[in-house]
Amino acid sequence: MKITKWSIAMVLCIVLIASIGTAAIASDTPSSWAVIEVNTAIAEGLVPQNLQSAYTQATTRAEFAALAVTLYEKEIGTIMGRVTFTDTNDVNVQKAAHVGVVLGVGNNRFDPNGKLTREQAATMLSRLSDAIGQPLLRRVAVFADNSSIASWALEHVGRVQAADVMRGVGNNRFAPQDPYTREQSILTILRMFNYLREAKNPLGVETPTFPEIVAPPVIETPVEITPIDPPPIPPSFTIIPGSGGTFRVNGKTEYSFTPDTSGRWRIYTSDSIGDPYLWLHDQRGNFMAENDDYEGNVDSLITYTLEAGRTYNITAGFYDSGTGSYTLNIELSTG
Repeated sequence: MKITKWSIAMVLCIVLIASIGTAAIASDTPSSWAVIEVNTAIAEGLVPQNLQSAYTQATTRAEFAALAVTLYEKEIGTIMGRVTFTDTNDVNVQKAAHVGVVLGVGNNRFDPNGKLTREQAATMLSRLSDAIGQPLLRRVAVFADNSSIASWALEHVGRVQAADVMRGVGNNRFAPQDPYTREQSILTILRMFNYLREAKNPLGVETPTFPEIVAPPVIETPVEITPIDPPPIPPSFTIIPGSGGTFRVNGKTEYSFTPDTSGRWRIYTSDSIGDPYLWLHDQRGNFMAENDDYEGNVDSLITYTLEAGRTYNITAGFYDSGTGSYTLNIELSTG
């Protein structure tokens, strides 16, 4: 049989095309250690369609925002507000910024295509738990390379480590500046989903259902009810006007704040001398949120959805026993 050069070239071309096709399929398959959890996350509706491939490549900041928004909206509902940036029109980035999961990199920029680092992922996951209303417990990170973790991320790394949402990379190292892959991102979103589920039902007990029983009518006898006073509110200063404002304070001070508009409110410190800390509680003293540092600053920021006409307690103080002064700012988010 006569084999021409043209025939050989065609065979080589077919082999090359087949090998390229095989490589493309392989890149869309999660690593063996991640297959089960990635498939579970997809089945739970936690992974947008455009992120169900290229599992071993580095996640971008915008892609992780999309994962965070998917989990938030699954738990809470559609995010209606937006915070815009000059370098992206990505709606998921705008939504994530509105609920306080992401803050940007400065100068109203987000860097959507920037490669996500492990410490950035930990920070976003920690803020996501706050935004959903099931905050991770505050714990100190216990990695051998704690000194390499940025100060603004250290608390968040401790929180996700304690909740087993993120783990180390071996030898008790966290590797904070290493890139975070797409499959790693999906796994931690699934772990956060499971954490939230367990927080709502810690014993894993299903609520029993019973057939409806129609009770006979009951003739009620009027009973005089003595009203019970609500729990006293700690001594506080009332913030006026209700729409927010700016207040120069020293030391630890508690305020009661009644917004006149429902929406996403930003409570933050600025012009600080020292290391301020913020706590947010409802009128009965139930914890809602707290923050120490954000985005590399010693100032604190809490972003939370508040209802008009309801009173909230804001405590502004200093981390540990620090002293100094700062400006407390309270404003309705315009995004």
